[in-house]
Formats: sequence, C-alpha cells, structure tokens
Amino acid sequence: MASSGVQHMGYVRAVAAALKASGMEVGMCRNQSAGDPAKRSAAMFLYTLQPWDGWKYAAEVTLEWDEELGWTIMAAHSLGPPHGWTEARYGLGVDVVAAPADVVARIDEGFDSRAPEPGPRPQRRATDHNPRLEQVLATYQST
Repeated sequence: MASSGVQHMGYVRAVAAALKASGMEVGMCRNQSAGDPAKRSAAMFLYTLQPWDGWKYAAEVTLEWDEELGWTIMAAHSLGPPHGWTEARYGLGVDVVAAPADVVARIDEGFDSRAPEPGPRPQRRATDHNPRLEQVLATYQST
C-alpha cells in the first residue's frame, strides 16, 4: 500500500529527467495517489512526441505510472460539444519499475515502428508486498 511502501515520486522524477535529457518536453510530475491512497501513481504531460495515430490529434497526452499498470500513455481527444472528451490508454509494455532509459527507449523507438499496447492490464496488485519493487523505488529516494 502507498502508505506503508517506499515513496514513488523520486522514481517518476528520474524518468522525467531522462525524458528531458532525450530532448522531450515534459510537464511537472504530479503525485496522483490521493485519488486512491491504496495505490501509488503519478503523471506528467508530454508536449513533444512523434505523432502516432492514437494521439496525433489528441488535445493532451499524459505519461502515467502506477504500481499496478506500470507506464501508460493516455491520449485525451475532444469530441466537441455536447459530447465532451474521450480517453485512450496505451501500455508501454515495460516493467512496472523499468529503468528510466528503458522508458525513454520505448517511447522513442516504439511509436515510430509499432503501436503501444491498447488497454494495459495490471502487472501486479498494489496490495501485494513486492520486495523488488520497494528496493528499486528506494534507489530513487534521494532524487
């Protein structure tokens, strides 16, 4: 659970720094765990991505992380009044706590050559104790 596990924002900020170092424009990292205190999660806006059909016309593209799904991209599309918005979510297909360089590589190479995975499935449950997850997150505590 988020309250008893190692905090995750150091890890998320490390991925954001790696994305920025690769030349991508990234928005501020937001801790989203307040929406579900039992699950650690975060998000950041992505402002520069190679167009891919799934978000070529998206009004907003967000890179999101949570301890169940790992890394996903959410593309929000405006349907115009009175229909509102629709969202499409795509899994990056990397480990829940993939190395920041692996997240960058998947975004850089994957969306030029193949689409991300639609409808990501949970890789684990937030309520399950996972010593490896906690150990990896702990390495990013000071960042």
